[in-house]
Amino acid sequence: MPQRIHLKKVCTFLLVSLLTICCFGQLPFEKKYKAIKVREYKTWESIVDTINYTEATHTIAIPRMYHKTKTLTIQVTANDSLETVTIRLFNKGQLIQKIIAPKAYFGLSTPFPAFVADYNHDGLVDVKFLIPYYGCGAFNTYSKVFYLLQKKDHQFAIISFTDNIPEDDSNRLERDVDGGGSYKIITRSFESHKRHSYWLYNMYEFKGYHLMNANHTVNYPIMIQILDNETFRITRNLTRREMKKYAQKLPDDYSER
Repeated sequence: MPQRIHLKKVCTFLLVSLLTICCFGQLPFEKKYKAIKVREYKTWESIVDTINYTEATHTIAIPRMYHKTKTLTIQVTANDSLETVTIRLFNKGQLIQKIIAPKAYFGLSTPFPAFVADYNHDGLVDVKFLIPYYGCGAFNTYSKVFYLLQKKDHQFAIISFTDNIPEDDSNRLERDVDGGGSYKIITRSFESHKRHSYWLYNMYEFKGYHLMNANHTVNYPIMIQILDNETFRITRNLTRREMKKYAQKLPDDYSER
């Protein structure tokens, strides 16, 4: 009997989590801030090993990356036997950079659309894309996020981490939360406090080619209790000071390449 009760609680939590995610992408307290403007490119061409289903290559072309004229082609190759993905960058068919980066939970998934903007506020356009997990239950909402930050020599630094982003909201937009012109990244993860489950939101910003915690900007992190009838309000079960104990210096699985 105790085991059945435990499973029922787990299933209820996962169901509530999924309903929460599917009904709401970015929440009202995020949307009040100005969002970054992006160019979106949806079409990835995928080649999958249909015999063993152990390797996949996804390719997308991003126009107007260099001097507003030249095209950048991104090719992501994943193999189930490896813990990394290979990202190749091409210009006019010529390989210009090859990077080994941490793999997503399920690297064979086709990435969500690619988004182009100046994410680190240095005057050069960058690329962001996500590879979804497509797992089961609440884990269906996790994605590996990749930022390709362009340098002056047209090489790229790659920042990646794991975030909790629903399938129907394939891009959580960066926000200018203080009017300073720098767009912040808001991440979401699960957290437990005194036997209750919460969404935990942290805030980050780019400093050059590095990601830094920016919770101090607007008194983050914040926590929202996961309930049957969601209010999407910052919980009063913890003080802001108590929430700061759960602050994450960097997102889960953070990597710089």
